[in-house]
Amino acid sequence: MLGVHPGEVAALLHAPDVLEFDLPDGVTRKHRAVGRADMVVHFVIRPADLDRRIDRLAAMVRPARGLRIAWLKRASGMPTDVTEYTVRDLAVPRGIVNNKACAVDTNWTGLRIVWRVENRWMPCP
Repeated sequence: MLGVHPGEVAALLHAPDVLEFDLPDGVTRKHRAVGRADMVVHFVIRPADLDRRIDRLAAMVRPARGLRIAWLKRASGMPTDVTEYTVRDLAVPRGIVNNKACAVDTNWTGLRIVWRVENRWMPCP
């Protein structure tokens, strides 16, 4: 489901305790935004939190892996100011674009964002 395979590293950052991720055997799971990862899922409620972290998160998956940003759906009844437009507005100026939308569960939705091809081998900002 998440596109991570045995021998790879998955970072699940600020994930709600109620969500369970069924990762394949042999996948190393991280809960902090340090080092590199083959796949990152970052759960966010406030745009300022994403703005503060997006550069670090994107550097974790450089050059060609995916970063998934998840936020609460409006229908969840929980307060949030994050939308797909928020994610795009913060990502695109940094050279990152979305290439897939997904529902995480009944309360969370998300976008998979990746480095533009022409930006994959440039130094991180």
